[in-house]
Amino acid sequence: MILRQWDRHHPTALTILRPRMARYYGPAADAVLLDPYPIPTQPLTWMSNSIDMTRRALGPTKQIWAIVQAFNWGDEPGHPKNRPGRFPTNAEQRALAYLAITHQANGIFFFQEKHGRKKSGHWKGVKTLVNELNCLQPLLLSAAASWQPQLQSASFDLKGRPWVHFLVKHLGKKRTPSPAVGCPFLKKGHYLIAVNAVSNPTLVVFRGFSEKGTTADIFQGKKKNYSGGKLSEIMEAHGVRIWYLGGG
Repeated sequence: MILRQWDRHHPTALTILRPRMARYYGPAADAVLLDPYPIPTQPLTWMSNSIDMTRRALGPTKQIWAIVQAFNWGDEPGHPKNRPGRFPTNAEQRALAYLAITHQANGIFFFQEKHGRKKSGHWKGVKTLVNELNCLQPLLLSAAASWQPQLQSASFDLKGRPWVHFLVKHLGKKRTPSPAVGCPFLKKGHYLIAVNAVSNPTLVVFRGFSEKGTTADIFQGKKKNYSGGKLSEIMEAHGVRIWYLGGG
């Protein structure tokens, strides 16, 4: 509050690890950043659970940003040598980012340091993912659709929640690709974003569609037919899908 008294023209932000503390510290900042770093000892859903808990504590208008782990705990000074540490895989980093998106985080950071930048494969994966998110920025900043399907899943966490997380967003107008390499053309309409948070393939069934139709994943460009009002897919470990559903 003192910072706001000193300077009302610049937004303030703070980072917290424990979302239960958000109600104490959140009102003092314009944006709250969350930094749960789960790899390799915690489930990826530590990220999505933290966002949900913070949102409940601070309300729908608070800016909540996710900080995605892009470092190796084993490289950190003071980290116990008997505890495991490694870099997230490219798939894990991507899943963490899309978990934040499906739980409507307002922004995404990547925490990286010198050791990661020296690891060429890892550093390339981070840059590729950031480029992908920049390509999709118009869609990611669009509003959640008023219609959301129902999800059936054969895989649940210990609290009975599906391992696959999803959100339908609505893009109000088409977007031509940016100059960045590999950016897809984004048509006007609805997009179903889904992410598998677990490290094994998972069958998901989305219900609530029209009786039959065709969709396509914007990454693969491969069309998929659905019928009986349902869309089914076996998602690979830490897989991400963005299906274009149409709808204008």
